Amino acid sequence: MESASNGLNFVFSLKVCRAAAHTLAELFMQLRRNMESDLEKVAVPLILKTGDTNKFLREDCHVALDAMVENLSASKVVAVVTSEVMLHKNPTVRGTVSRLLAYLMERHGVERVLSGQREVTDKVVPAVAKLAQDGSQVGKSLIAAMCLL
Repeated sequence: MESASNGLNFVFSLKVCRAAAHTLAELFMQLRRNMESDLEKVAVPLILKTGDTNKFLREDCHVALDAMVENLSASKVVAVVTSEVMLHKNPTVRGTVSRLLAYLMERHGVERVLSGQREVTDKVVPAVAKLAQDGSQVGKSLIAAMCLL
């Protein structure tokens, strides 16, 4: 009976996580820069959930993170993406960080991201170098594509 209870808790928690990802995507789209004050609190768990084994949850988190990149300032997104999640043990999470940096560069333009504030440049360049040395092939290919932009 206890294993059935654990299974129900997993399904419930999965539904809650997916609903949270959908809600955050909508909040990023509607509130835009008003979400910047809470960005680290909501973006880091989203990035970490992309390492989950459930494909649907990963996809929902990617949609929310893409909405974050599209609607918030590049400097705030860089600050969150280049935080401790960049050094995560899970290669899928590091691949997500690579994908987000590549999408950020594509969306906002390399010149705009790197020519802005010095703190942003000081975070992006070492992050790209670190991810280029990553063992994850996905991360390497995204970083290589980013360098060609």
